[in-house]
Amino acid sequence: FSIKQTGVPAGIAIAGALVLPLSVWLGWQNAILAVAGLCLAIALGLQPCRRAFDGNRQPGQKLAFGDLKETVRNVLADPTLRTMALAAFIFVGLQSIFTNFTVVYLYEELHYSLVEAGAILGLSTLVAVPARIFWGVVAATLVPARPLLGILAGVMAISAGTMGAFSPGWSTWQTTTVCVVVSMTALSWHGVLLSEVARAAPKDGVGRATGGVLAFGTAGQLASPLLFGAVYFALGYQAAYVAVALPALTVAVLMLRRPGR
Repeated sequence: FSIKQTGVPAGIAIAGALVLPLSVWLGWQNAILAVAGLCLAIALGLQPCRRAFDGNRQPGQKLAFGDLKETVRNVLADPTLRTMALAAFIFVGLQSIFTNFTVVYLYEELHYSLVEAGAILGLSTLVAVPARIFWGVVAATLVPARPLLGILAGVMAISAGTMGAFSPGWSTWQTTTVCVVVSMTALSWHGVLLSEVARAAPKDGVGRATGGVLAFGTAGQLASPLLFGAVYFALGYQAAYVAVALPALTVAVLMLRRPGR
């Protein structure tokens, strides 16, 4: 589970390292066009592999809204899956905030250049690639998935809250260190959580349970940046980071409690 999830942070790291320099060099409009062209090239390059990827497709399967409702209902009915869905909502939301607001925050508030801010984001996100594998190994050998997720949630809450305390007086290495810790937690939990979902789901319903939990994650990806932006406009960055750190702290408490309590 963890190894399969490493592509996302690697892609974000590459974008952070390349897109902002391209924006400075070519202008942001041309940088977007360059990224779009790269995406199109990748899509075309994958076409010869479609037969292998589509081997288990069921073209006759009909899509119905009732299936979605049933999947969500089943996730919410199971205590473990319900907790994992809440965690996915909070974790993906915090991940989205980190990847979308960090460069702007460092540029506007700490007066880094766009290239410097992008480099910090890129380096921090790159750390999530080995971190996802590392936490997967830890969950498989040392610490069970649920308490490990609780620990990760607690650390991501503290580190995300600390980001709100950034000021121009902080050194680059201090700022980068905090961002790395956020990345090692908020961007690195995926394999551990998905393995716990697979363990808790019925054997014939792992795919649906995984999809249901990830649907809550997508909802968090949409809702959390809106919350962050609203609090920022009303109260500033410090309050905004605290506002998104507190839900992660709540998840930490839930995960570290014994199931059923």
